[in-house]
Amino acid sequence: MVAERPTRACFPLARLAPLLCALLLLLQGCAQVTQIRERLFGSERAEGAELEDVDATASEPIPYEVRIEGELPASLKALLEASSGLIANKDRPPASLAALRRRVADDVQRFNQVLQSEAYYDARIDTSTDTAVQPAQVTLRITPGPRFRLETYEIVYEPGPPPAKAPLGASDVGLKIGIHATASPLVEAERTLLARLSEHGHPHARLIERRYVADRAARTVRATIRVDAGPAMKIGPLHIDGLERVRQSYVERLVQWHEGRTFDSRELDRIRSVLAGTQLFSTISIEREEPAAGSEAIPVRVTLKERKRRSVGVGASYATDEEGFSGQLSWEHRNLFGRGESLRLRATGSMIGQSVDARFRKPYFLNRKQAIVADTRLRRESSEAFDELSISSFAGIERRFYDHWMITSGPAFVLAQLEQDGNQDNYVLVGLSSTLIYDTRDDELDPTKGIRAAFAVAPYVSVAGTQTQFVVTNATLAGYQRLVESGRFVLAGRGRLGSIQGDSRSTVPANMRLYAGGGGSVRGYAFRTLGPLDDDNNPLGGRSAVELNTELRTRLTESLGLVTFVDGGQVYDEVAPTFDNDLQWAAGLGARYFTGFGPLRFDIAFPLNGRDVDDLLQFYISIGQAF
Repeated sequence: MVAERPTRACFPLARLAPLLCALLLLLQGCAQVTQIRERLFGSERAEGAELEDVDATASEPIPYEVRIEGELPASLKALLEASSGLIANKDRPPASLAALRRRVADDVQRFNQVLQSEAYYDARIDTSTDTAVQPAQVTLRITPGPRFRLETYEIVYEPGPPPAKAPLGASDVGLKIGIHATASPLVEAERTLLARLSEHGHPHARLIERRYVADRAARTVRATIRVDAGPAMKIGPLHIDGLERVRQSYVERLVQWHEGRTFDSRELDRIRSVLAGTQLFSTISIEREEPAAGSEAIPVRVTLKERKRRSVGVGASYATDEEGFSGQLSWEHRNLFGRGESLRLRATGSMIGQSVDARFRKPYFLNRKQAIVADTRLRRESSEAFDELSISSFAGIERRFYDHWMITSGPAFVLAQLEQDGNQDNYVLVGLSSTLIYDTRDDELDPTKGIRAAFAVAPYVSVAGTQTQFVVTNATLAGYQRLVESGRFVLAGRGRLGSIQGDSRSTVPANMRLYAGGGGSVRGYAFRTLGPLDDDNNPLGGRSAVELNTELRTRLTESLGLVTFVDGGQVYDEVAPTFDNDLQWAAGLGARYFTGFGPLRFDIAFPLNGRDVDDLLQFYISIGQAF
């Protein structure tokens, strides 16, 4: 056995230069330790290989095994193993004992850097190489010692005093005094420092020097960051390239560029978000240009590529209840008059009904966050619940506020001819429909986190035909929570509570009553069949309804997923749920096939406390998650 003397990862304070150099390498542009390690160690492995290739004393290669010993946290040991040249090159045995020793020495250097990046500044590394056995045994025993904590974090501006609103200390760059002095938060703090300066008029700020001094006796690190804030700059002119059918005046009005204000790098992110939100552009490039000589204004150039204005969509679904097969065909124009106006036409058909609807939206109505919306729908239906021939329309204002809120409100009109139980009624209704939505979901078709809450209220009154008046209220809440960061497991839940205030159920038009049951409601029960039934077991609808849905969504592969779910619900004759009838529950399994346009859904559900009129199971196929 050949034993080498121990090597320490932290030197006396008088000889801190190597330690600081290692930490400097760790702090050059890498936010994650894994990225730091790749930059630090990639070239060293190549150099080691070259040294072995020219070894003049080479005889037979020396195969070896590597052991990393010591009481190490699992995460730290994984970092050390990933950085090890001995492990990475084990399949290429060195040509001599000297070459093997060089590999060991290289690993000691790498391990020192990794240990310091994880705040182990007083670690000890003992190595031994036993060539008396085959293969040779290389052992690196590591005593990590205590982790050092951040004692001070000083930001020094040179030349001159710090500019207005400049970060001055640890808390201003997201650090807390007393945390472990690992590389990741220190790197992120430097990035935050430059970002904050760029947000307040100093986009050319740069680091002059970073100095980290470890105190072995106190087990702390003191940091000093010297920064040149650079000249104060202002927002310059905005140049827009690439427009074809979208009017430049609309884009300029949309982005609200403030030339002459103090430069703020967040403005570039803001206009990118605004332009992306229009869905008019497939490519958005935003670049800062060099200011003219002697100027303090930074010009910005926006290069755009317009999306195709028109699109056609096709959809289909199937359910084993009376809806059966259904299909949908849509056409959309996203830039009708050059200012982002959209028109969507859609036709749907199923075994029980057909409908045609049109939706028009004009953005930027008096305000960038405000739009005019108008909907018209013609529908014919012949179902077990009722027969319907109707036309309905709505026109209103849509306004977004804060980050995730939206409200839509406006007058509504309904003209309907309805037949139920042999009785025919004609309605001409006017109303005021309003909807408030809060939405933080990360994806509309396949969310993995966030919530969506909606509250809708619409009072209606007859102006001709059968006389009635009532108020429809619906509240829904859906939430999504990743159980692991990757999003492989997602717990999803949804609840709905609906109510109609009116004299009685019979005074509410049958097509506007509340129903539950079916693929988008309570799976396992036929379409609209929960709640009151007539003598022929046809649904009558009600004045209040409750729905509850819970799903565990599991991503098996990139394209396949599995869902287990429990649904429940009930419809009541009263204005508010009385719960005198138990909720009808169902459970089921589903498969998901993920595509570029959303997941394909295959669900099978079984009633848990079904009635005599309920089938043993229901099967559903459609596009998109159930909720």
